[in-house]
Amino acid sequence: MSPYILVYGKEARLPISLEFPALDLSNQLDMIEEEPMSARLAQLIELEEVINKAIRQIEHHQDQMKRSFDKRDSLRVFKEGDIILKWDEFRSRPGKHTQFDAFWSGII
Repeated sequence: MSPYILVYGKEARLPISLEFPALDLSNQLDMIEEEPMSARLAQLIELEEVINKAIRQIEHHQDQMKRSFDKRDSLRVFKEGDIILKWDEFRSRPGKHTQFDAFWSGII
């Protein structure tokens, strides 16, 4: 499955098939035998399967990334005396800061 299929819904035409049209002609002859409506329906079903497969692969990859992040992520416990920065909500609002203003207030 290639990204080209997901975007355009059909296989890419390679330069070799342009040079030797007999390859494309043999594929088209197979399609002539079928009824046009059933052929289009088969294409739509195949496209839906390709899209569903791509969605499953994306979800699987996102799950892997989440598990990988969660392994490294840990709950941070701060004690009195720790040096931290505090988020300044007032400055983070649109129009309340300039380009170079820091959204963090100093060390607490």
